[in-house]
Amino acid sequence: MRIFPAFALLCIYALAAPTASAQAVFVEVEPNGSKATATVVSCMSAGDLITGVSSGSSTILGDSTVLSPDYFRIRTCPLPPGIYRHQLSIQTAGAPGHQGTILGLDAVDLPPPTITSLEVNLQNSSAITIPARYLQWYGFGRSEELYVRITGVSTTVAPYQLILSTTPVTAAALSNVLHAGQITITTHGQGHATDTEIKIYDAALNPVVGFANDDTPLALPGGGTTFQSTLQRTFVPGSYYLLLSRFNMADNRVTGVDDAYQDGDVVDFPDLVLASSTVGGSNVSFAVTDVAGTSAIPATLPNAAYEILWYQFTVGPPWSITGYCFGNAGGFGCPCGNNGLFGNGCANSGNAFGAHLAGSGVPSVGADSFVLQGSGMPNGFVMYFQGTASVQNLFGDGILCVGGTITRLGLEANVAGASQYPTGPDQPVSIKGMTSAATGYRYQAWYRDAVVYCTPSTFNLSNGVLVYWAP
Repeated sequence: MRIFPAFALLCIYALAAPTASAQAVFVEVEPNGSKATATVVSCMSAGDLITGVSSGSSTILGDSTVLSPDYFRIRTCPLPPGIYRHQLSIQTAGAPGHQGTILGLDAVDLPPPTITSLEVNLQNSSAITIPARYLQWYGFGRSEELYVRITGVSTTVAPYQLILSTTPVTAAALSNVLHAGQITITTHGQGHATDTEIKIYDAALNPVVGFANDDTPLALPGGGTTFQSTLQRTFVPGSYYLLLSRFNMADNRVTGVDDAYQDGDVVDFPDLVLASSTVGGSNVSFAVTDVAGTSAIPATLPNAAYEILWYQFTVGPPWSITGYCFGNAGGFGCPCGNNGLFGNGCANSGNAFGAHLAGSGVPSVGADSFVLQGSGMPNGFVMYFQGTASVQNLFGDGILCVGGTITRLGLEANVAGASQYPTGPDQPVSIKGMTSAATGYRYQAWYRDAVVYCTPSTFNLSNGVLVYWAP
């Protein structure tokens, strides 16, 4: 609004507030009563200031009278690639009462969801936050832009200052590598009723188009009955980020086409994301399901306004090979204390470390190159076998790890304590075992140990191997 010229503003600011930490001061330039006439701040870094005067909040766009709000088009300075939390605090030496607003654009479900040119308020500063009256968004070091509006009241005649602070954010890591294919991420049915929103970003911190959900799709459990979120998509191998917050969480993309609520508003520019809710400390626990099963992850938003939780996770190939059921001292425990090395089975008469079973190649039903490789066994015969369930039972001198429906794959002869299946004319594992894609099968080697070493039995077993098969 037009009350003080720029030079007077700088003089008043110098008397009203310290400048020791300031790197640069940007002064509003009138007229700036709309996005089109916004004062441009071309490169704002942490510690920089914007200053102006406003005692009005006219809703008439383009109003350049004393009642007009002040608009700014702010661009942050470049930073190394990463996640950054930016806070723009509103301060004044005079009477408090200014309000800041991050502006955006209206999105409507026509369908499909469409971004309009209608200006909307995405985030409003609040007098009850700690600290009071700040705005917050997340950027990625790519000089993101946003529109900020400052309004006042009749008593806010002293200059205000907008001070930027920036904090790097480290995403929490989800511990399990997920399998490529259909993955479901949901906050529904996780012990809370928080109105959540989910977004997925790629390894370069760009939103994955269509990988966003506010309200659970009608076709999925909870759809049409909850404000909680469910995102079910086909993921290819790679690294991803999961963004989780309360409604509304906005970037410059519309939500997924199956979202039960497709009217979530967006920001004007790419490379930033924000949350609009001032409610902190909410339970936003979620579950992740892939072909291997479901993992429940407890999660709580920080007790502050406008917060977003960041998680990083990896999606591997649509298959996996994992050892399990080890005969080491920290595991189930071998029949007579004949514990082997971690990653192996129980010790045998010729190898105190125990037999080791590993898998190599690609376990693909349509292009099977998978091989089971056993080592650390006495010379003699070994049976490679497959099951559909995991068990842990003492058996001979070892531990039986495979149960359910058992399929004998083949009998092989160990040479120098090692062998593999398949070999020579053997059928591929997928054919002999009649495996199905996106299904987990368990494998083990059952071998002869003729020396009475532990129990009266003359056999032992390797560790187990769990394999999820790709199409």
